[in-house]
Amino acid sequence: MNPQDLHADAQTAFHGDELTGRIRLGVPDDYAAKYLTPALKRFAPRHGAVDIELDCEQSTSLIPRIERGDLDLALQGRQYRVVYNSSSLAGQIAAVESGLAVAVLTRCSAPEHFEILGSEHGLGPLEPMEVAVYRSRASQGSKPVDSLHSLLIKTLRISAST
Repeated sequence: MNPQDLHADAQTAFHGDELTGRIRLGVPDDYAAKYLTPALKRFAPRHGAVDIELDCEQSTSLIPRIERGDLDLALQGRQYRVVYNSSSLAGQIAAVESGLAVAVLTRCSAPEHFEILGSEHGLGPLEPMEVAVYRSRASQGSKPVDSLHSLLIKTLRISAST
């Protein structure tokens, strides 16, 4: 336990549970497990008289609710606007190369001359991406498909460990 946690525990023990009331909290689903769970595990035991109403929605929905006063707190994403939308890698690369946008690309698909942005640019790390191999039921028993399926799995495991 870190010193701040010990201090908070000691304050609660000496002064009792002084906080009461309700908190209306909004959190995007993708942040809830990583950021909210640890915070609530520390908050709830110390402030049991505080009711927390949790709404899980997208940041784009939560921010206006904060502004209207419908929520007290929210984990808000960075301010951004979508300037280009494409499922095509070539299109995304063109938008970045033109200076129109930044993009989230896998390292293996980013051209070598692209600058990788990170915490030094005010951008947090992204969660690791998982790749899966899907196989049709109709291909079961096909030796060529078995062979390529096995090779793909091995290749993905090697790539993930490096």
